[in-house]
Amino acid sequence: MAVDSGAGSIGKLPDVRFIARLEPPVVVPLPVAYELYASVGIEIPQESLRATTFDDLLLQGYGTSAAEGDIRAIHQRRALTVPNEHDDLAVREHEYTLYVEKQDYGRVIEEIPFAHPRQLIAVLPILRQYALLSSILHTTLPRESTPKKSSSESSTQDSSSETIEESNMPREAAELGRLLADDGCLGAPDLSIDIGLSAQPAPRMTLVFPWKKEAVTLVFEIDRDGAISVVSQNAWRDGESHGDGGDEKEKPRKETDPRRVLEISEDLGITTEYLRRRLV
Repeated sequence: MAVDSGAGSIGKLPDVRFIARLEPPVVVPLPVAYELYASVGIEIPQESLRATTFDDLLLQGYGTSAAEGDIRAIHQRRALTVPNEHDDLAVREHEYTLYVEKQDYGRVIEEIPFAHPRQLIAVLPILRQYALLSSILHTTLPRESTPKKSSSESSTQDSSSETIEESNMPREAAELGRLLADDGCLGAPDLSIDIGLSAQPAPRMTLVFPWKKEAVTLVFEIDRDGAISVVSQNAWRDGESHGDGGDEKEKPRKETDPRRVLEISEDLGITTEYLRRRLV
């Protein structure tokens, strides 16, 4: 059947693209950026490429210090208000050291052109994956944007900004408060926490903190769509975590689910405090 291309015919439809703008932008490794743009049928202009690393883009504004070899180290201190065994609020000071062992090239994704909504749906799981990594690191290691205040002012500020309370909070935040208040406050008031960061093939964060005479280590991996999993740990025996059941009397440490706490809080400091209360 012939197609009428005369007067009154709309002819070939125009090649239309829409643009999804990301606020805030998402930092991804360069190979992931190529994958994202290939999913929507475009290429990254070569002239727009810069020799910037993933961690430089992700952690702009943080101070650095030399470490062994080419490993980048970032040091940050933070006061965290948590409930103690008497349900009173206690301020615990954390000192974090973030290690970036492998420096990958990265790119800031500010907008994504697409021709059909299904293309955008296809890239959302990757964007959620790296957006969650950014959120966890920035929440755990907040930048100091204002001068330090007096001790009384700081105490008031910390209580209002870092307190874990149930009132006026969403259901998941209230659940987190109950988890943290479930056991007594253990350990010294000052705590040193090491965090190892790797970006590929999937974002991983290695959390290391002291417990009695041990060093507790957990490796969290962020999968597509922002799903968090614990890929390795030495905090409990196999079969004892995540509510797997069994005889409580035979367990040296209580059942716990740090993955769930990290999903709710997006904070490695809070996750550490939770774990220290659950270890026995």
